[in-house]
Amino acid sequence: MQELLLITAGIALGATLLSVGKLAFDYREVLSARILMLLLLGSASHIVASVVDGNNLFVLTLQMFASTVPPLFWLFALAFFQTRESPFRLDSKHYLVLFITIAMGLGLCIQNHGEIYNDPGPFLYLNFIVKSLLVCLGLYAVTRNWDNDLVECRRKIRLGIVGVAGLLVIFVMAAEIIYSGNTPNGLKLATLLTMMFIALVVSFWMMVANPDGFIQAIDEVGLTQQRFHPKSENISVIDQQWLDTLKNCMEKEEYYKNNDLTIRSLADNIDIPEHHLRRLINQHLGFRNFNDYLNRFRIKEASVRLTDPEQARLPITTIAIESGYSSLTTFNKAFKAINEMTPTEYRRMSLN
Repeated sequence: MQELLLITAGIALGATLLSVGKLAFDYREVLSARILMLLLLGSASHIVASVVDGNNLFVLTLQMFASTVPPLFWLFALAFFQTRESPFRLDSKHYLVLFITIAMGLGLCIQNHGEIYNDPGPFLYLNFIVKSLLVCLGLYAVTRNWDNDLVECRRKIRLGIVGVAGLLVIFVMAAEIIYSGNTPNGLKLATLLTMMFIALVVSFWMMVANPDGFIQAIDEVGLTQQRFHPKSENISVIDQQWLDTLKNCMEKEEYYKNNDLTIRSLADNIDIPEHHLRRLINQHLGFRNFNDYLNRFRIKEASVRLTDPEQARLPITTIAIESGYSSLTTFNKAFKAINEMTPTEYRRMSLN
C-alpha cells in the first residue's frame, strides 16, 4: 500500500509542478495565474505531507502551506471569474483572511506536532467551518455568472471546478475532522488518485490540448480589451441570418429594455438555439459576457437620454428602469464601467 501511495503521490506531484511551471513561464504577470500557482503549490504540499511520516519541522511546514488551499481557492475564483462590472483587485481584507487562515492552520499543525491532535477541542471545528465557508464562497464566485458567460472553454472550467476541485477540498478537510489527522491509507489513496487525475487533466490541458486556454478564458482587468476582438470574417449564411435577426430585435424592437431578459429567453424569442446564440455573440460580436452585451444597448440608450435637455428633470432612476435595469445600483455600476463617470456627472457635464 505504501509503495502505491508513493507512486500515486509522485505522479500527482509531477503533474502539479508541470502546471506551476507553465503558469510561471507564460502567465506570471496575470494576477489569477499567480494565485493559481500558489494554490497548486499548496496542493503539492498536501500531496507530499500525506505520504511523509513523522511530526518533524518539515511535515509541519508542509501542513502549514497546505492550509492555504481554501483561501487561495476563494481568491482564485474571485480573480479568474471576475466581470467588467465587478473587477477584482487584492486589498487588505483579502490579505487579512489569508493571514487568519494560515495562522489557524499553523495552530493546528503545532497541535499535531505536539501530539495533542486527538483531543482537538473546538479550535479544529472552527478551523473547518472557516475554511469550508471560504470554499463555498469560492464555489459561489464560480457559479455566480455562469448563465451569462459566453466563453465556452470558461463554462467548462466552471463545471470542472464545481464538480471536482471545490468538493475535493471540502472532502479532504472533512476527512481530517473525522479521522483526527490519522486518515486510513485506503482513504489517502482514494484522495491521492483523485488529485492525480485532476493534476494530469489540468497539466494536459495547459501543455497539450489548449496551451492558450488559460489566457483565452480570463477576463482580468486591462487584459481582455488588449487580446480579444470581434471575429466577423468567414461568417456562414445561416450565421449572418441569425446575426441580422439578433440586430433587428435589439436595435429596432428594443428587447434589451426587458429587465428580466436572459440569453435563454432571448434565444427562445428569436428562435435561435441557445448554444448558437452564445457562440454568435462571443465569436462574431466580441462579447464574453451576456450582461456586457446588454449593457452596450442599455447604456447607449441611457446616455442619449441623459444628454437630452428636454429630459433634464427626469429622474435618473426612471431612465435606468426604462433602459432595462431593475435597480439604480446596477445601472450606476454598469454606466461607470463604460463611461468612467457616474450618470449624474455625465448629465452635468453634457448639459452644462
